[in-house]
Amino acid sequence: MLDWDDLEEAEAAATDKHERHGSAFPGADCNDVTDVKIPDGHRLRIFLMSDLHIDHRKNKEWMLSCLASLRHHDPVNPKSCYFDCLLLPGDLCTADEQFEDSLKMLTESFHLICFCFGNHEAWAHGERKGCTPAKDSFEKLARIHDICQALQVFTSPVRILGGAKPLLLLPLWSWYHSSWDHEPDLPQQLQPPVDPEKRVSDFRLCKWGSLAEAPQFVFGPGGETSDHLAKHFAERNEAWISAVLDLQKREGGEILSYSHFCPRQELILEKRFSYDQHVPKISGSSYLEQQIRRVSPRVHAFGHTHVAWDTVLEGVRYVHWPLGNPKEQNGQTRMQNLSGFLLLFDSLWSPVQFTHWAYFYDYMEPRQPGSAELAPWVSTGYAQVYPEMKAELDRRGLLPHLEVRPDMFSAYFPGGLLNNNGEFWKRHASANLRWRLPPQTLSPQPFPCENPTCILCGFTRKQEEGASR
Repeated sequence: MLDWDDLEEAEAAATDKHERHGSAFPGADCNDVTDVKIPDGHRLRIFLMSDLHIDHRKNKEWMLSCLASLRHHDPVNPKSCYFDCLLLPGDLCTADEQFEDSLKMLTESFHLICFCFGNHEAWAHGERKGCTPAKDSFEKLARIHDICQALQVFTSPVRILGGAKPLLLLPLWSWYHSSWDHEPDLPQQLQPPVDPEKRVSDFRLCKWGSLAEAPQFVFGPGGETSDHLAKHFAERNEAWISAVLDLQKREGGEILSYSHFCPRQELILEKRFSYDQHVPKISGSSYLEQQIRRVSPRVHAFGHTHVAWDTVLEGVRYVHWPLGNPKEQNGQTRMQNLSGFLLLFDSLWSPVQFTHWAYFYDYMEPRQPGSAELAPWVSTGYAQVYPEMKAELDRRGLLPHLEVRPDMFSAYFPGGLLNNNGEFWKRHASANLRWRLPPQTLSPQPFPCENPTCILCGFTRKQEEGASR
């Protein structure tokens, strides 16, 4: 057990734990669940952030701005301290040295960090200067996990003790496979002339050693991926799942599981809403979904798609809270960019947060996976980038006549223009400030807003009321 009686002596306590166990800090090869005890008088908080992509300087600056606002003491009751945990479901960055430097910054701010690798960590390049390149992605991931172990970042299961009930944090390794996508493709005439094998960086930068020699192994040709990788990583989870479920059965507690890749197709956009029709084939794993169903966690956090999501499906809450690349931060991850890390747990679970597309599917329109009605932003974008598609799009009546303005597509999103212009997002970034670790630049605004038809205010008020009952 990692037992910190005083947060100022956390490093010494960790060393003491090593001596008592007679082993190093648990690494990715550890099959046991490690106990961590919250110090007396401290309150557990768990923050979530995925897809930080610190390779971008802007993202690193954003992260530092968020960390600058982190306080370990309750401003209302200064004698009350927090025990802060960070959940990182992958894609922190690619290069070894940058990964280590970024993780050091995070370990200086959080008392506990739990990490699960993403596809960017598996890219077989980005070695330190003077070091031999990783021979394949397995060796690259081993280097990443070695860095985590050296910095005392958990990559194996953890049980947090000291709260109202034990909380078990379970990493679930995964990879995507094409057959996970079970929704129909769009008609060929509505698919852009793009070769996914050339577009997807994983196909160039990941190498799979001897596993690639297995019969029927496919990774890249035609944009297809067999299920070999998904199955391989899922098999690693089995020892962890058994250990966590056994401990839960004997001593109780809730499970918070996390992965990088997406576990259910209901948690990504339909093809008609996405510029990239290939995304579903490089997003998720049916093995991961099956394991989550067996574990039945209270919450499962994931990453990868860069489209925020927070919803409950069959009793499990699924949360994706990404930063993404700088371009996406002005669009699909705008709320995360403006409002910061998600505070997922603070003595109690946060209410479900407003995310654009989860709201759309939960409250406005069910999935129509067979529909070829391209969204206006998709069809217009196709016509501009691929002129050869314009005639077919026009023939099908898929090219809307849009007024040219910065928010030209906003009226087509849930809630219409009033709920989706740039000022709306800036105004509402602090609507859920109670559940955020915001950048220092965020200025709190009154809540609710003056718009009686505001879908975010209505949604947030409803969730807060439900959480308080």
